Amino acid sequence: TIDRQSHRDARRAPHSLILGLPEPFSRSLRSNARHVALKSGEILFNKGDEGDGCYWVDRGILKVTVMSPEGEERILALLGPGAIVGELAMLDGQPRSATIQALRASDLSFISRTGFQSLLRSDGDLVLQLLDTLVRRLRRSDEEAAAASFLPVRVRVARALHQMMELFGEGDERNGKVMVTHDLRQTDIAGLAGVS
Repeated sequence: TIDRQSHRDARRAPHSLILGLPEPFSRSLRSNARHVALKSGEILFNKGDEGDGCYWVDRGILKVTVMSPEGEERILALLGPGAIVGELAMLDGQPRSATIQALRASDLSFISRTGFQSLLRSDGDLVLQLLDTLVRRLRRSDEEAAAASFLPVRVRVARALHQMMELFGEGDERNGKVMVTHDLRQTDIAGLAGVS
């Protein structure tokens, strides 16, 4: 069997700019972080809000969404413990590109953009490592987007269900099945799968 948390962290690491940096750097960032608590259903930030830093998910599950001009919600990702939210704002300070909402009560660590840039200026090698991580992230995102666009709808839905199982699933030792106890809507599954 595969340890579910390790599997999740391993899948997420290539997508994160901060997780791709040396441990002393990320540890230093976290030591100055401010705690943020969200209730289930609470919005962390909306698309268009000021991008003043990023959040490290310590506990809980967050939903990353965008809305179409017609008001249709598209789920870009579901993020659990170990994920980092809003990290592109660390580099460009631009407004948020998506809305983040807590699906369960969540604890986060806020890392300010100014603190990040201050540490980055102190070590030139970190800039090169950051660029390397960013390039890998962009390549991987392009590959995943291309692969997903060619997948049949059934496979995309199966992938969405698998991701939800990884985040919300609770194992049952007696029969080897995983049970998802979170209230899921068809629109959530469709949004995450990229189908109507």
